[in-house]
Amino acid sequence: MTVKVPADYSMGPKFLTTLLALLFIIMGFCSTTAADPPKHPPEPTKPFDFASSPSSKIHREFLATAMELILKKGVFQEAQTKRIPYYLPDVLKTKLDVSLSEDFSNFQQLKKVLEDLFEVSPRPGHKFRMSKRIAGLDPLAVAGDWMAATMSNLVVTYLVAPIWSMMEIEMAKYLSRQIGWAREGAMVPTSGAGAANSMALSVAMHHHDPFVRDIGLAHYTKKLMIYVSEFASISWSTAAIYNGFGTDNLAVIYTDIYGRMDPRDLEDRLKLNTDTEIPFMVVATAGTPLFGTIDNLEEIGKVCEKFQVWFHVDAEKAGGYLFTSQPTEKLSGISR
Repeated sequence: MTVKVPADYSMGPKFLTTLLALLFIIMGFCSTTAADPPKHPPEPTKPFDFASSPSSKIHREFLATAMELILKKGVFQEAQTKRIPYYLPDVLKTKLDVSLSEDFSNFQQLKKVLEDLFEVSPRPGHKFRMSKRIAGLDPLAVAGDWMAATMSNLVVTYLVAPIWSMMEIEMAKYLSRQIGWAREGAMVPTSGAGAANSMALSVAMHHHDPFVRDIGLAHYTKKLMIYVSEFASISWSTAAIYNGFGTDNLAVIYTDIYGRMDPRDLEDRLKLNTDTEIPFMVVATAGTPLFGTIDNLEEIGKVCEKFQVWFHVDAEKAGGYLFTSQPTEKLSGISR
């Protein structure tokens, strides 16, 4: 095969990349023939053999049994009249073997383990489950969870998970509207509040100093300060450690009698130690872990605007208001 290149075409990286791509495509076509069709992955022959494609003959009955057990014990619990017992670790070990083992030989043993798990595990759908953090079970979300487990939902590229990629973009648009932003924002789903707070701190730092990604924090002679309320999530301490600031760079702001950050104390603190400290981030809380109260976001936002400090709202608890018909009523000021 002859490839003609124009005389004025630069033999740069772009040309070489294109040429390599063409060669790989040609090699792919040459290696695939009608006489050599793609092979199916091998089917499992025993219950616990790994296979990328489950076998209806081997797995269907177990999955149906497991689903029925999950529906009975985990989802629908109208008949539950007793509380779920709480066991200390030493006692729990006698109730359930949590060691890694390969002793399973049939699905009946695995079913017994599932039953034992339900007996000793807190369940969000239980009528006596009143935890402010983990309570309530949405059957529609359960169905979505099961469906997602059977799909390619790793949102890395559109090619890997097309519909999930589109859903992520739509969710970002929706939340931007609910928050009240004039422009559409972006979104990065995280595994939990701790990871989200760590990422938020990193975003605030990069906004304060775009060159920090290249030169780091070592050149700063003043302390970079993060301001949180005394009832803010403890994960902000972890975030400060993970991002290289340290807990000494967290300034704790007093709260009022309802557990809300005091904007006046915040303003007083921002005025202090300007010769040794650089305020770059204020964290307000929408739903404190202890009381569930929402800071005065509007007033705190005004203070941040006055001092030109990044304003972040930790809405792990009360962020659910964004999915109601009047989100800004409870979260007034979150769009600042």
